[in-house]
Amino acid sequence: MPTFDQVVTGDKLLYHDKEFRKKIKSEMPAKTSDLSNDDYTVKDAHYVHTDNNYTTDQVNKLSGIEAGAEVNVIEKISLNGAVQTVKDKAVALTVNIPTVPTKVSAFSNDANYVSKTEMNTAINTAVVNSGHLKRLKVDALPTTGIDANTIYMVPRTKQDGDNKFDEYMYINDVWEKVGGSDVDLSGYAKSADFTEITNTQIDSIIATAFTDSTT
Repeated sequence: MPTFDQVVTGDKLLYHDKEFRKKIKSEMPAKTSDLSNDDYTVKDAHYVHTDNNYTTDQVNKLSGIEAGAEVNVIEKISLNGAVQTVKDKAVALTVNIPTVPTKVSAFSNDANYVSKTEMNTAINTAVVNSGHLKRLKVDALPTTGIDANTIYMVPRTKQDGDNKFDEYMYINDVWEKVGGSDVDLSGYAKSADFTEITNTQIDSIIATAFTDSTT
Protein backbone atom coordinates (compact mmCIF):
# COMPACT_ATOMS: atom_id res chain seq x y z
CA MET A 1 0.00 0.00 0.00
CA PRO A 2 1.50 3.45 -0.86
CA THR A 3 2.33 5.77 2.02
CA PHE A 4 0.45 8.96 2.66
CA ASP A 5 3.32 11.03 1.16
CA GLN A 6 3.18 9.02 -1.99
CA VAL A 7 -0.58 9.48 -2.22
CA VAL A 8 -0.63 13.22 -1.80
CA THR A 9 2.49 14.01 -3.92
CA GLY A 10 3.37 13.56 -7.56
CA ASP A 11 1.25 13.40 -10.65
CA LYS A 12 -0.56 10.20 -9.53
CA LEU A 13 -2.65 11.97 -6.90
CA LEU A 14 -6.03 10.99 -8.38
CA TYR A 15 -4.98 7.40 -8.90
CA HIS A 16 -3.49 7.00 -5.48
CA ASP A 17 -6.55 8.66 -3.92
CA LYS A 18 -8.88 6.05 -5.42
CA GLU A 19 -6.54 3.25 -4.43
CA PHE A 20 -6.39 4.60 -0.91
CA ARG A 21 -10.16 4.71 -0.54
CA LYS A 22 -10.50 1.24 -1.96
CA LYS A 23 -7.89 -0.11 0.39
CA ILE A 24 -9.49 1.52 3.42
CA LYS A 25 -12.93 0.15 2.52
CA SER A 26 -11.66 -3.37 1.98
CA GLU A 27 -9.89 -3.46 5.32
CA MET A 28 -12.75 -1.85 7.35
CA PRO A 29 -14.81 -4.46 9.39
CA ALA A 30 -18.33 -5.03 8.04
CA LYS A 31 -19.60 -7.48 10.74
CA THR A 32 -19.57 -7.51 14.52
CA SER A 33 -17.92 -10.92 14.28
CA ASP A 34 -14.88 -9.20 12.69
CA LEU A 35 -14.44 -7.12 15.84
CA SER A 36 -12.67 -8.16 19.01
CA ASN A 37 -15.30 -8.63 21.80
CA ASP A 38 -13.26 -6.81 24.41
CA ASP A 39 -16.35 -5.77 26.49
CA TYR A 40 -17.86 -9.27 26.46
CA THR A 41 -21.10 -8.32 24.73
CA VAL A 42 -23.63 -11.19 24.96
CA LYS A 43 -25.22 -12.26 21.70
CA ASP A 44 -28.95 -13.33 21.70
CA ALA A 45 -29.96 -15.50 18.77
CA HIS A 46 -33.68 -14.73 19.52
CA TYR A 47 -33.35 -10.98 19.53
CA VAL A 48 -35.31 -9.21 16.81
CA HIS A 49 -34.38 -5.64 16.16
CA THR A 50 -37.26 -3.16 16.37
CA ASP A 51 -37.73 0.51 17.04
CA ASN A 52 -40.94 -0.21 19.05
CA ASN A 53 -39.34 -0.85 22.38
CA TYR A 54 -41.65 -1.07 25.47
CA THR A 55 -41.14 0.94 28.60
CA THR A 56 -41.08 -0.75 32.00
CA ASP A 57 -44.63 0.44 32.76
CA GLN A 58 -45.88 -0.96 29.47
CA VAL A 59 -44.16 -4.29 30.07
CA ASN A 60 -45.70 -4.51 33.57
CA LYS A 61 -49.14 -3.72 32.16
CA LEU A 62 -48.87 -6.36 29.46
CA SER A 63 -47.59 -8.98 31.87
CA GLY A 64 -50.76 -8.53 33.96
CA ILE A 65 -53.07 -9.53 31.09
CA GLU A 66 -54.16 -13.16 31.14
CA ALA A 67 -53.70 -15.33 28.11
CA GLY A 68 -56.71 -15.26 25.81
CA ALA A 69 -58.13 -12.15 27.47
CA GLU A 70 -60.43 -9.96 25.38
CA VAL A 71 -61.39 -6.31 25.50
CA ASN A 72 -64.69 -5.76 27.36
CA VAL A 73 -66.87 -4.63 24.49
CA ILE A 74 -70.68 -4.89 24.52
CA GLU A 75 -71.56 -6.42 21.20
CA LYS A 76 -75.34 -5.86 21.28
CA ILE A 77 -77.91 -3.89 23.28
CA SER A 78 -81.61 -4.75 23.14
CA LEU A 79 -84.63 -2.97 24.58
CA ASN A 80 -87.84 -5.00 24.83
CA GLY A 81 -86.44 -7.43 22.28
CA ALA A 82 -85.47 -4.72 19.76
CA VAL A 83 -81.78 -4.34 18.94
CA GLN A 84 -80.61 -0.76 19.50
CA THR A 85 -78.25 1.16 17.24
CA VAL A 86 -74.84 2.11 18.62
CA LYS A 87 -73.70 5.49 17.30
CA ASP A 88 -70.53 7.32 18.33
CA LYS A 89 -69.95 4.73 21.05
CA ALA A 90 -73.32 5.55 22.62
CA VAL A 91 -76.81 4.12 22.67
CA ALA A 92 -79.82 6.41 23.13
CA LEU A 93 -82.61 4.56 24.94
CA THR A 94 -86.09 6.04 25.06
CA VAL A 95 -88.40 4.40 27.61
CA ASN A 96 -92.05 5.38 27.44
CA ILE A 97 -93.43 5.26 30.97
CA PRO A 98 -97.23 5.04 30.87
CA THR A 99 -99.34 7.40 32.92
CA VAL A 100 -100.39 5.76 36.17
CA PRO A 101 -104.19 5.86 36.52
CA THR A 102 -105.52 7.81 39.49
CA LYS A 103 -109.22 7.03 39.01
CA VAL A 104 -111.12 3.75 38.98
CA SER A 105 -112.91 4.91 35.83
CA ALA A 106 -109.59 4.74 33.98
CA PHE A 107 -109.44 0.96 34.42
CA SER A 108 -111.18 -1.65 32.31
CA ASN A 109 -113.91 -3.18 34.48
CA ASP A 110 -113.14 -6.77 33.54
CA ALA A 111 -114.26 -8.00 36.97
CA ASN A 112 -117.70 -6.37 36.50
CA TYR A 113 -117.63 -4.27 39.65
CA VAL A 114 -120.88 -2.41 40.31
CA SER A 115 -120.83 1.37 40.59
CA LYS A 116 -122.75 3.28 43.26
CA THR A 117 -125.30 4.44 40.72
CA GLU A 118 -125.82 0.91 39.41
CA MET A 119 -126.16 -0.45 42.94
CA ASN A 120 -128.73 2.19 43.93
CA THR A 121 -130.73 1.50 40.77
CA ALA A 122 -130.67 -2.24 41.46
CA ILE A 123 -131.82 -1.72 45.06
CA ASN A 124 -134.65 0.57 44.01
CA THR A 125 -135.76 -1.91 41.36
CA ALA A 126 -135.61 -4.78 43.84
CA VAL A 127 -137.63 -2.85 46.41
CA VAL A 128 -140.28 -1.96 43.84
CA ASN A 129 -140.45 -5.50 42.47
CA SER A 130 -140.25 -7.30 45.80
CA GLY A 131 -143.20 -9.46 46.80
CA HIS A 132 -144.88 -7.31 49.45
CA LEU A 133 -148.16 -8.87 50.45
CA LYS A 134 -151.11 -6.52 50.14
CA ARG A 135 -154.92 -6.64 50.26
CA LEU A 136 -157.32 -5.46 47.64
CA LYS A 137 -161.10 -5.22 47.78
CA VAL A 138 -162.75 -6.36 44.57
CA ASP A 139 -166.29 -7.14 43.58
CA ALA A 140 -165.18 -10.34 41.83
CA LEU A 141 -161.96 -12.22 41.27
CA PRO A 142 -160.08 -10.69 38.31
CA THR A 143 -159.29 -12.64 35.16
CA THR A 144 -156.44 -10.42 33.96
CA GLY A 145 -153.74 -8.40 35.67
CA ILE A 146 -153.62 -10.81 38.58
CA ASP A 147 -150.94 -10.14 41.21
CA ALA A 148 -149.65 -13.20 43.06
CA ASN A 149 -148.73 -11.02 46.06
CA THR A 150 -152.24 -9.66 46.54
CA ILE A 151 -155.00 -11.02 48.76
CA TYR A 152 -158.21 -10.35 46.90
CA MET A 153 -161.11 -9.63 49.23
CA VAL A 154 -164.45 -10.51 47.64
CA PRO A 155 -167.64 -9.51 49.50
CA ARG A 156 -169.60 -12.47 50.75
CA THR A 157 -173.04 -12.99 49.32
CA LYS A 158 -174.14 -14.20 52.72
CA GLN A 159 -172.23 -12.57 55.47
CA ASP A 160 -171.54 -14.58 58.63
CA GLY A 161 -171.23 -12.40 61.63
CA ASP A 162 -168.18 -10.18 61.30
CA ASN A 163 -166.79 -12.05 58.32
CA LYS A 164 -167.76 -9.85 55.43
CA PHE A 165 -165.18 -10.96 52.87
CA ASP A 166 -163.74 -14.11 51.42
CA GLU A 167 -159.98 -13.88 50.90
CA TYR A 168 -158.36 -15.39 47.81
CA MET A 169 -154.81 -15.65 46.45
CA TYR A 170 -153.71 -16.77 43.02
CA ILE A 171 -151.32 -19.66 43.71
CA ASN A 172 -149.84 -21.92 41.02
CA ASP A 173 -152.26 -20.58 38.40
CA VAL A 174 -155.38 -21.33 40.45
CA TRP A 175 -157.46 -19.36 42.96
CA GLU A 176 -157.08 -20.53 46.54
CA LYS A 177 -159.32 -19.38 49.35
CA VAL A 178 -157.10 -18.42 52.22
CA GLY A 179 -159.68 -17.23 54.70
CA GLY A 180 -162.22 -14.61 55.58
CA SER A 181 -161.95 -11.30 57.34
CA ASP A 182 -164.01 -8.42 58.50
CA VAL A 183 -160.99 -6.28 59.13
CA ASP A 184 -161.57 -2.62 58.55
CA LEU A 185 -158.94 -1.54 56.05
CA SER A 186 -159.90 2.07 56.08
CA GLY A 187 -156.94 2.94 58.27
CA TYR A 188 -154.37 1.21 56.05
CA ALA A 189 -152.21 3.14 53.67
CA LYS A 190 -152.76 2.66 50.00
CA SER A 191 -150.00 2.20 47.39
CA ALA A 192 -150.66 5.75 46.25
CA ASP A 193 -149.71 6.96 49.73
CA PHE A 194 -146.14 5.65 49.37
CA THR A 195 -143.25 7.56 47.79
CA GLU A 196 -140.20 6.03 46.16
CA ILE A 197 -137.23 5.68 48.48
CA THR A 198 -134.35 8.03 47.65
CA ASN A 199 -130.68 7.16 47.11
CA THR A 200 -129.76 9.12 50.24
CA GLN A 201 -132.18 7.03 52.30
CA ILE A 202 -130.78 3.83 50.80
CA ASP A 203 -127.20 4.93 51.64
CA SER A 204 -128.31 5.65 55.19
CA ILE A 205 -129.95 2.23 55.56
CA ILE A 206 -126.84 0.45 54.22
CA ALA A 207 -124.51 2.49 56.43
CA THR A 208 -126.60 1.73 59.52
CA ALA A 209 -126.73 -1.98 58.72
CA PHE A 210 -122.94 -2.05 58.18
CA THR A 211 -122.32 -0.24 61.48
CA ASP A 212 -124.59 -2.65 63.37
CA SER A 213 -122.83 -5.67 61.86
CA THR A 214 -119.40 -4.48 63.00
CA THR A 215 -120.34 -3.65 66.58
